[in-house]
Amino acid sequence: MATKGREQLSAISDAVLSGPTSPAMVRQRPLPAPTQLMNLTGGHLESKAEIERLKKEQGKALVIRLDLCDDGPFHSSPLDPVRVANLKANLKENPQTTPAQLRPAAAGRFQILAGRHRKAALLELGREEWLVTIREASDDEAERVTFYDNLLAPQLTDYAKYLGLAQRKASRSFTVRELETESGLSKSQVARLLSFERLPAAARQLVASKPSVIGANVVELLAALAKDHGDRVVQAVELVVEGKLKASKAPAWVTAPPKEKNAERRRQPSTDLAVDGTRYVRIRRRDGLLSMAFTSAQEADELERIITELIKDRIAKLKSLS
Repeated sequence: MATKGREQLSAISDAVLSGPTSPAMVRQRPLPAPTQLMNLTGGHLESKAEIERLKKEQGKALVIRLDLCDDGPFHSSPLDPVRVANLKANLKENPQTTPAQLRPAAAGRFQILAGRHRKAALLELGREEWLVTIREASDDEAERVTFYDNLLAPQLTDYAKYLGLAQRKASRSFTVRELETESGLSKSQVARLLSFERLPAAARQLVASKPSVIGANVVELLAALAKDHGDRVVQAVELVVEGKLKASKAPAWVTAPPKEKNAERRRQPSTDLAVDGTRYVRIRRRDGLLSMAFTSAQEADELERIITELIKDRIAKLKSLS
């Protein structure tokens, strides 16, 4: 999946990067070729001539100010603090080698298509600039790059992948087959990720509060049970989110008898009868079952005979009344 997905992302990126270039902020120290430097004053272009010159340099790496770059509208999940921390540790010791992908926005600003976790990491390190490529991109192209860049991130939760797929499905009215073709995922993988949408709404809200604790494999099983056991599915997800139930055990929990009822059955009341302070017999009853536990086997034999005769008499009386 990862290899095919990377090929899909590469193809999408190549398509986006074939558009005209926009300029960026000057960096004072030199950069290795083919990195290019461009000038902005207060976030605006200095000259039309420079714009036309830079349009010819398609796909080149640029250095611009971080404060000119904003999240685009197609990010379906919040920043992952673990991913930011890992990038921060790496970028603290090593230079940024992979450019972020941006597209021009209004007033000399830019929208981030891919690289917002890198931006967050660099800001935490106190950096002011970063390496980017900037190209014109339609909303459809921007959404594709944004989603498929995140889809390949190993830290991305299945729930976040679902949100991206659902957004892509809704915006393009895609079928599962079309999502499969575009994403590089198999049909079963796409269907499994989309199974989040078949959970009860309350269960989805619980998953959203802590998406790392439950994956698509379990959700697919829970979604299949939701039609007949909706309330139990919500309860199971709540227990998983609270750490009281392992996610892998959630489907079995939904279909198992409630533990409260089992406990109630185990606590059936009993009556003890004693002779001179010593228990003679313990009597228990549950529905139509009556049991007696005698402390003396001899007494049990004798009472069995007496009770049998008593039951026979009772049956005879019932017959005479019928």
